[in-house]
Amino acid sequence: MLVLPTAIKIAGIRFFKLFKLYFPVQLASEILLVTNAEQYSDPELNIRTITTNKRGEKTLSWGKRMSIALEMANQDIVLILAEDFFLRSEGNEQKFKQLIDLIYKHSEIDHIRLRKGPWHKKKSKFEDLDLIKRWTKYRVVMFPGLWRKEVLKKHLFLSESPWELEILGSLRASVLNYKFYSITKEFITRNGPIFNCHRNGGIIKGKWNKNNVVDLFAQNDIKIDYSLRGFHTPADRKKDRITLRKNILTSFRNILKTMIFIGSHLMTFKN
Repeated sequence: MLVLPTAIKIAGIRFFKLFKLYFPVQLASEILLVTNAEQYSDPELNIRTITTNKRGEKTLSWGKRMSIALEMANQDIVLILAEDFFLRSEGNEQKFKQLIDLIYKHSEIDHIRLRKGPWHKKKSKFEDLDLIKRWTKYRVVMFPGLWRKEVLKKHLFLSESPWELEILGSLRASVLNYKFYSITKEFITRNGPIFNCHRNGGIIKGKWNKNNVVDLFAQNDIKIDYSLRGFHTPADRKKDRITLRKNILTSFRNILKTMIFIGSHLMTFKN
């Protein structure tokens, strides 16, 4: 099952056009599309839309919407994607199928990240998979990946944003110490990516990420008026870093909850 927490009006239509071109859609037995209030359907895809707000109501937090999505998921293993991870080409379908079989067969695998990244890792006993270390940044990150539904639920705080989850959730994940894996750099070098998307996505803070979308959309005959949202600029990036730090510092409740969470688990902490 594919779980897609999204703002469909921003990127969803473009996402699904590329998804149908480059993803083995027969493996997406059901797509759980979680939106605020928008509806979306596609005759070529089995999409179940879950709206978390009535129009005019206050938007629920990202963590709450993700929690609702996971409660509604019918399968134990889910593929989590963000709507701005636009596919650029076909991935390695054979390896993707193997990883799905692997996570079902081996209960000690709780999460498989489908791309490389800046987290610390070490070799594992599983072919083409590294074990993501504890106490590393991005131990939890919403990159394309396979998750055990119940494990992901344990890492969510309902009031958090995805950026808070990456920072605070990575600390909690190091205490919980479930087994997270990522595809090795060596495999990607030899065989190409499993899910070929830009690491930074196509949208940043509601604006288009120019380097990641303009050529891609043009090559796939996706027409769009970029002036409506504009492009994310270096000046925006500087503002975003300042805003993110302020949000984390002012999100005292989530920081305090994380400290309490970690403290409550230290009694059972094992090296």
